[in-house]
Amino acid sequence: MLLLLLLLLLLLLLLLLLLLLMLMLLLMLMLMMLAFGAPYRSGKAGRDNPQGGAHGCARFL
Repeated sequence: MLLLLLLLLLLLLLLLLLLLLMLMLLLMLMLMMLAFGAPYRSGKAGRDNPQGGAHGCARFL
């Protein structure tokens, strides 16, 4: 019984650690997008984007 309780506690701790890691990665992604700009935005015209502006899969953003 005690072993089962310890195993459950370890699993809960592992899930909390995974959630914290995911939140940290999301925060890093947001900070990088603020620092360098979103990758789908470009003011320059190119092969896929003759007029400039947003291009790719996320035209509406």
